[in-house]
Amino acid sequence: MDSNRFRVAHICQSDDPNVGGSLSVARALVREQRKLGLDARLIFLYRANSTSDRPPNNTDSLWCDVERKSRWLHGVPRLRRILKQFNPAIIHHHDGILWPRLATMTLGRPLVTHGHLGLPAQGFFSPARLTQFVVARTTDRLIAISEWVASSWERGGFPKKRIWLIPNGVETNRFFSRSSGEKQALRKQLGLPVDCQIALWVGRLHREMKGLDRLVAT
Repeated sequence: MDSNRFRVAHICQSDDPNVGGSLSVARALVREQRKLGLDARLIFLYRANSTSDRPPNNTDSLWCDVERKSRWLHGVPRLRRILKQFNPAIIHHHDGILWPRLATMTLGRPLVTHGHLGLPAQGFFSPARLTQFVVARTTDRLIAISEWVASSWERGGFPKKRIWLIPNGVETNRFFSRSSGEKQALRKQLGLPVDCQIALWVGRLHREMKGLDRLVAT
């Protein structure tokens, strides 16, 4: 390991693609930061894909490999050991859960939180609000993916001057407008009508997290 390289740790729940947008954002950041010469790593908390499925010599990922039921007992010390060995200059949380904070809040490193969600709707003494309370007080900078997320955190008492608004982008080399001929050909291939509008949903089927009620209303 090159001791002169600036190190950044990106903490995610798992390497399971079903985790959703937070994993995509973390991977994109690591890819771009490594292009800039930084030693950026993904640190996965939970055991997901088997170790045999992982690519050999994967230099951009580290695994905490804890089971969810033993995360408090084994996860906190194991994550602390990994971070102390890696010795990052910045720790970037993409996880939005409580126990990793107990491992990182006393390491003396700047903590960045990627805010994909706003203030929880549950009561103040709910687990979700407790987690948000601890996360807010252990976050040096918040990256909000939307104005709604930013304003929600601000309403919850997080200082506006420590919020960076960086909306999620689109990989235009993968997602771009097709010609009308290509669209019609694709619809025929998929057995879809060619003369009406089609609403396509690419998120998880989860009303509270993904706002499916708004899609139905639309």
